[in-house]
Amino acid sequence: MLIRYGNPVLKKVMERRGLAREDVSEAEIYIEFMIDLFSRLRRVYAAVFLVTLGVFFMPEAFLRGRLIFSNYRPAIYLILSTIIDHSVRRMISAGDVKIIITSPATAITAGVQLSLLLATLVCLPLIFKEFYEFVAPGLYFHERQLLKNSMIAFTFLFLLGAAISYFVVVPITLGILTITTNPLLNAGETQLLMFFSLESILYLVFWGVFFTGVLYTLPALLYLLVVLGILDAQYLVNNRKNVVLAILSVAAVITPDPTAVSMLIISVPLIVIYEIVVQKALQVQRNRELFGIMW
Repeated sequence: MLIRYGNPVLKKVMERRGLAREDVSEAEIYIEFMIDLFSRLRRVYAAVFLVTLGVFFMPEAFLRGRLIFSNYRPAIYLILSTIIDHSVRRMISAGDVKIIITSPATAITAGVQLSLLLATLVCLPLIFKEFYEFVAPGLYFHERQLLKNSMIAFTFLFLLGAAISYFVVVPITLGILTITTNPLLNAGETQLLMFFSLESILYLVFWGVFFTGVLYTLPALLYLLVVLGILDAQYLVNNRKNVVLAILSVAAVITPDPTAVSMLIISVPLIVIYEIVVQKALQVQRNRELFGIMW
């Protein structure tokens, strides 16, 4: 891509410095390439950082539609408490559970992490825009169209996986963990109490949702590789069992549920999506072989 990207970069160098083609070295083109990359990364970082600060310090009144700053309370803690209430509802109903905070910095740390996650989601359009504008000069027209469609597919699948994890898997997982712990409380003469730290619950929620979203983007990545000719569609068919096993293994890792319930909730929709992608990839490859159509 750097070779194809060199033409617009070369033009930019020539226009800025008033040079002819033979006066511009390959090193100057490469330097311009890296300057463009770092400038875009800087814009993305600045946007995410500023939005993170905005989300973290946004007054709670803003969420209620009132643009006032009196009786200031951070809105992020209202969002965080809503997430906690949703996540531990099944846990509380499944047993006598107490949620404890083990560190004075927990509230700030959790608030910053949640603000960063929300800011990243808010800045996704900008991130995709900068990425597209960076690589587009090195792509043909059909590749640019494919990249646009892929960004939409990646975003949809990520949000689908994150939603399944947050709304279904996390509450069920925490409920099952509570149920499986209950028999131990009265098994012996020693009185045991069930306490869970808020840090461990939020760690499960944040990273479980994130990694499930990333896992769900796998079919879109495989389809993109097939369309670009990097991966053979028949390879996906021949290794279907291995892919299914890998999906089950990863799902088991990101869900601490000792039963197979949470793992299956994550895996079954993903396996269905994978099968759809395999059939679509086979169709793309047949069209390429018969008609020379990329997709």
